[in-house]
Amino acid sequence: MKNYYVLPLFSLLLLCSCGISGSAKRNNGTTDPVNAHFIVALDGSGDFTKIQDAINSVPDNNPERTVIFLKNGTYDTEKLIIPTGKNNITIIGEDREKTVISYHIYDCQSEHSANKCPAESWALWKHDRMLVRTSATLTVAADGFTAENLTIENTAGPVGQALAITITGDRGTYLNCNIYSYQDTIYLWKAGKRTYFENCLVTGRTDYIYGAGIAYFESCEIRSWGGG
Repeated sequence: MKNYYVLPLFSLLLLCSCGISGSAKRNNGTTDPVNAHFIVALDGSGDFTKIQDAINSVPDNNPERTVIFLKNGTYDTEKLIIPTGKNNITIIGEDREKTVISYHIYDCQSEHSANKCPAESWALWKHDRMLVRTSATLTVAADGFTAENLTIENTAGPVGQALAITITGDRGTYLNCNIYSYQDTIYLWKAGKRTYFENCLVTGRTDYIYGAGIAYFESCEIRSWGGG
């Protein structure tokens, strides 16, 4: 059974990670990769073309913050995970609307693909049990993660559970982000784990902020659509 709608329970208990991004805002709302450790760009102009490759390059249990800067583009070929131990990572986008992390897996009745569809997409990631435990585009298992100035979405649509984010780590921060899906957009999986959202837009229709974790929303818009 789901634990529904665990919303603000405390003020900013929180989050030594909040606001530490290593970026500089331009007047038009985009960012420059000031002091970024790694740059990801689809056109090959950065250090990596894949976001997961940049994440994997961060040392385990690193006490220092590592900043990964994403150049504009739609990153839609990866189901991503911030694994346990990859602590204190910041992923920051060049432009909130133009830097998009996207995937399309959803929950379904298909035993041969662990109840995930499309089966061919599930097959790409089935080697990592934590990654495919849910349909999330991004799974955050590490502590101290920050996402800033980007869009995270699941594009499966009205087909059942199709998470944008699964969160099991503590002290997560989402600043100036769009988080889009339909059913179960944000899964706050573990009791007592804290996540802070500021100036974010969250959309969904059914149970789309749920779980046993603690979420604090500051100056955010939470938008229901499709009659939910």
